[in-house]
Amino acid sequence: MKKSLKLFALLLITIMGFSACSSKNNENATEKAKKESEKALEDAKQKGKDAQDKVKEEVEKKTKKAKEEADKALEDAKQKGKNAQDKVNDEVEDQTKKVKEEAEKARKKIQEEIKKAKEKAEKDAEDAKGN
Repeated sequence: MKKSLKLFALLLITIMGFSACSSKNNENATEKAKKESEKALEDAKQKGKDAQDKVKEEVEKKTKKAKEEADKALEDAKQKGKNAQDKVNDEVEDQTKKVKEEAEKARKKIQEEIKKAKEKAEKDAEDAKGN
């Protein structure tokens, strides 16, 4: 019986040792799982931040590009407007020049007719005196 008590005590100590060992392993496993979970969470946060930064950068690029295109379109429209205004101004200038030339021709023609009429009147007056 003494021997079986010793055996029982040895068995009990062994079981307690395994139990303590298992408990320690469970604590280590729990701690390891906790650290892995925290790392996974940090990784996920970083990936989310990186994705958000990438989207923000892409939005800024597209916004800048759209602004540049709008500015270019505005400049093109201004230039087309200026070109059209220049064309209108040139046309008005040409028409004004033509009207001035025609007016000058008409003035010269009228002066010539007045001169001819005056000469004829003087000649008729001389003829009338002579008769």
